[in-house]
Amino acid sequence: MVPLLKTIRDFFIQEGKVVKSGWGAFVVICGVGFYLGWHFGGYNLESVKKERDDLKRDNQLLGQRNTDLQVTVAPLLARAAREFPGEEINSSLNKVLERLSASDPLHEPIASASATATVDFLTDHKPGANIGWGGVIILVSGSSSLLTAQTLNNTSLSTVDGQGRFRIIGNCSIDDKYMGKPVSSLIAANGMGVIFNKNIVAPNTKALGGQVVWVINNRVTLKFDVPAQTTRAIPEEGSLLMINNLADGLGPLKTTASH
Repeated sequence: MVPLLKTIRDFFIQEGKVVKSGWGAFVVICGVGFYLGWHFGGYNLESVKKERDDLKRDNQLLGQRNTDLQVTVAPLLARAAREFPGEEINSSLNKVLERLSASDPLHEPIASASATATVDFLTDHKPGANIGWGGVIILVSGSSSLLTAQTLNNTSLSTVDGQGRFRIIGNCSIDDKYMGKPVSSLIAANGMGVIFNKNIVAPNTKALGGQVVWVINNRVTLKFDVPAQTTRAIPEEGSLLMINNLADGLGPLKTTASH
């Protein structure tokens, strides 16, 4: 801006005399006004656009979190209505929660399940959130899926020096195959798949390692290490990681089941 103002001053003052041309002054003033309007107007437009995009992203994330919460709470509400028909919902829900807290968590039927996968990759992907098709975490036994945690978003937590940490947080549907079965029955699992949106983590990307944490009925936590590997391309826009050794993660089920 300083060189521009100096140019304007020099235009109006030539050899120590003020330029008297009204047309010249008019043209310069219009030019300055146009420049300032373009400069600051363009800046404000970009700023407003960024704020709009940020708000849109935040609203989508809030919507997903609301959906995730509904998926978690819905099974408990259904159980409360089934076991205490005719009672006020808050009262029946409290009774269900009291029963859960007093019982052996591994003997309880699976009413809700969520999974979080956090994995480090060699990537230069920019930090941020991707809204749209997100990710899937599948607990399997042979060729059958036991629990499938799905989400609409992947989140890049950080990207530094060519390494990125990415996270999927998913919830299971009440229609999943193992919903209603005892928590201890998950001992049948012998594999797990973690699928990322390929626009966030491309196929053939080197995974350095990570962890998947399952939370069942908000009472039982199972933690599984993700070994270093390279993602594989699969249909429907996905990049797959596999966990074949579940022994340590299923340890809490084995220990309690033997009692």
